[in-house]
Amino acid sequence: MPDVHARLSASGAKRWLACPRSVKLEECFPEVDTEFSVEGTRAHALAEHFIRLFIKEGRRPESLTDVELAIHPDDKEPVPLDMKNAVLKYLNYVVRIHDELAETHKDVMMFCEVKVDFSNYVRDGFGTCDCCIIAGEILHIIDYKHGRGVEVECKGNPQPRLYALGALNEFGWIYPIKHVHTHIVQPRIGNYDSEYLDVDFLRMWGDDIKPLAERAWNDEGDFNPSEEVCKFCKAKHVCRARAKDAINAINQLINLGRSKEEK
Repeated sequence: MPDVHARLSASGAKRWLACPRSVKLEECFPEVDTEFSVEGTRAHALAEHFIRLFIKEGRRPESLTDVELAIHPDDKEPVPLDMKNAVLKYLNYVVRIHDELAETHKDVMMFCEVKVDFSNYVRDGFGTCDCCIIAGEILHIIDYKHGRGVEVECKGNPQPRLYALGALNEFGWIYPIKHVHTHIVQPRIGNYDSEYLDVDFLRMWGDDIKPLAERAWNDEGDFNPSEEVCKFCKAKHVCRARAKDAINAINQLINLGRSKEEK
């Protein structure tokens, strides 16, 4: 699991693309582990362990023993049943993609927790892709989400798109990749979403966001608070723009109430 994050991270791209001023404001607040982030880190570590078993030894989900499933590979603490079931669903999803590709392609390559660099589109941009599968002209980018509070869509999502651009930089000179499939796997709420992208379209999208990324890096542009953008922003409780929007909303409700009383 990565312990270093880019200033303009792929995971935060939806926020900094929409609200470029949030990047510098967030830097005033340290990273703080929460119950949910710790749980997610454990789940990702477990998923990585099992995928590597599949890559190295061909160990399939149904071959894993109760002992292996019950103990976390890093901290040796018992794995909660809910976490075990979620990770197994993710593993089955990944293996199914591999097997379907193997039916029509002689060589299928799978990479786990691979660091990718997309700094040719976003300054100092890098990230870690949970799983990457390549077969001929096809690239699959699979992102595991352990959370169940917010359903994450894949279509139009800049996080897997940036991972895909980084994977093209990493592997595109070796494999003749023309088609990209990105996936969000969120098994605890049954969310399995995907997006098909032509490589030319993906690269044009990357070019389109370059000036937006520079704006965020340079602390230029505007604050653009919204429920979606602010949800995971560390600075939302001190953001003046968000507070101003809230005050305006309250005033509108007050004025609406007064107009109804006058009628």
